[in-house]
Amino acid sequence: MNTITHGVDEICSIADTLNGIIQESGAIDINNKTIWDGYLHRWSNQDWAAMFEVMGHITTQTFNTQPWHERNLADALEVFIAEQHQPRCMDQRHNKKRAWKMIMTMREVVNQVRGVRIENK
Repeated sequence: MNTITHGVDEICSIADTLNGIIQESGAIDINNKTIWDGYLHRWSNQDWAAMFEVMGHITTQTFNTQPWHERNLADALEVFIAEQHQPRCMDQRHNKKRAWKMIMTMREVVNQVRGVRIENK
């Protein structure tokens, strides 16, 4: 599987999971075990690199992403580039907030591309 395909698959998977949680129970807590155990603790630096590549393509296209999406991407990418020598660098405690904002951004951007509107309460 190529990098772009892998990145798209991972982004769509997390977006679908987040959407399902929101539809079932409303707002998602940052300590949600389904998200951390099923995705964030599992993703390698290669997984993140693939997702950052895809998000970079999406945000430079004509999908009218919001300024905060681009900020969240830039903040997470900056940390990733600086710390990618560490295994699973986005899973480090000090990067938890950036990783969380990044997956929420991925969900919102994927929903926008798909034409889906599911508000996170």
